[in-house]
Amino acid sequence: MLPLRIVVYLVAFFCIEINSSLSLDAPCHNARWNTNGMTIVDNLGILDDGMHEMHRLVIAMDTQDNLIVASDFTIRKYFLNGTIETLASGIVADSMVIDRFDNIYYNIEYTLYKLDKNGETTIVAGLSPGSDLDQLSDVSGIYVDKQGIVYISDKGNNRIVKYPLNAITGTIAADDQLDNPLGIFMDENQNERTLYVCDTNNHRILREGVSIIGKGVQSIFDDSFNPHNIFVDFHGVVYVSHARGLFRWSPTQKRVQVILEWECPHFFDEGTEHPVSFTFDSEWNLYVTDRGNGSVKKFLFDRNSCE
Repeated sequence: MLPLRIVVYLVAFFCIEINSSLSLDAPCHNARWNTNGMTIVDNLGILDDGMHEMHRLVIAMDTQDNLIVASDFTIRKYFLNGTIETLASGIVADSMVIDRFDNIYYNIEYTLYKLDKNGETTIVAGLSPGSDLDQLSDVSGIYVDKQGIVYISDKGNNRIVKYPLNAITGTIAADDQLDNPLGIFMDENQNERTLYVCDTNNHRILREGVSIIGKGVQSIFDDSFNPHNIFVDFHGVVYVSHARGLFRWSPTQKRVQVILEWECPHFFDEGTEHPVSFTFDSEWNLYVTDRGNGSVKKFLFDRNSCE
């Protein structure tokens, strides 16, 4: 279990696709982020009935560095100039991702939707609940690759399903004895395609079905490690959010570098009920959902750490 150093009340959800046109290919191995986060969006996900039920809070970044926030039954775009635009209403999304054309993919329960730049919404997958290959049970993570192929973490069926462009039936991309899979990421760098999965209740990160981070791999991880979401940069460095923090893991150095640490609010399920959503902008500034306070925080990238 990672030691606690910074107490920040954060918790929320999703595995997102990160903007592929970043000004740096990827941060260096010595990269650091300012641990004093700035609140840039607040008053989200208000406690409602005293039972600590909260609306989901999920974020993503478009190619113009505009922050997209799904919360409070809406999807909103927060422009760099301060303008806020409501893109969709009447939804509760558990996961959301933006493709390279700025189309937004999000789910409502078992159904996955696509919201294009013209405001048109279409169903991508999950017309009905179930375990058949044209059905989904509980969407918990989404990735859309450069070819428009959609990968869906279907935690209710403990599987990752792949939907080719315009397909009505999916195929199994991974079901390696998964238990409550959440965030997913397809690394398309270096002309390779490598699938990463947050196998949450098995307390591990899988790369093409092989455990690379987590219980049984590194001694610092045990049953308290419940990975939520994942991102892989151009150099193959893996970024992971979990119940108590966010870290990155280098495949060459084989070490974990803690970026942020926090403490779960006492009323949250420390495992998976309110996972943490994070994203980067084109300058590698980090955005993280602060679920306990109903806000989004921005952590500045320290460019001097890579000089």
